[in-house]
Formats: sequence, C-alpha cells, structure tokens
Amino acid sequence: LAGCYHMGRRFLDERPVFEINPPATTLAPTDYLRYFYYAGMIAIGLKRYAEALDYLQTCVTASATALSAIAVEAYKKLVLCSLVLRVWYPERQIQYVQCRRSRSSRESRS
Repeated sequence: LAGCYHMGRRFLDERPVFEINPPATTLAPTDYLRYFYYAGMIAIGLKRYAEALDYLQTCVTASATALSAIAVEAYKKLVLCSLVLRVWYPERQIQYVQCRRSRSSRESRS
C-alpha cells in the first residue's frame, strides 16, 4: 500500500460496500474478500484499529465452501489488531463474531 493510506481511505469513503451480490455484478467472491482485507489494512495504516477489526472480521467470517489464503491473512491481521486494541485500550471490550462451519464441512465429517 506504499504508505498512502489516505488515498485508500478516500476510495473507501466514496465506494462503501453494503451488499454483496455476485450474480448481479461481475465480481467474484475473492474480490469481496480482497476489498475487506485491504480496507482493514488501510485502517491499520491509519491507526484506526477498531475499524480495521470490523473490516477484517467481515473478511474472515464471509461464508465460503473452502478456506482461502486471503481469509487466513485477514485472520492473522485480526489477531494482531485485537492484541493492539487490548494493550492500548484495555477498557474497550472486544466482541468477536461467531464463525459457523459451512454445510459441506459438517457433511464430510459424518
């Protein structure tokens, strides 16, 4: 991201994502994962850790049939970001979203 986080922030402010509908757009699911991953990276670069936590949680908890490298990297950043928040802001309560297993992983264990 080359340290120009303010430019990325402006892009995020102009183009927020509220709904994910791949059939209506030409975007693939990995495009959405990348959007939220890079949004989290921009927020970390601007030292907006709570905002970064939200973006990275969205990336990690997106429903998928298989684990992607993007989600793994987002999870690593999520853990580091939550540790920074706990150390710098101990009074703040960090809430995590429960991840659900996909149907295919439950069926394969049966």
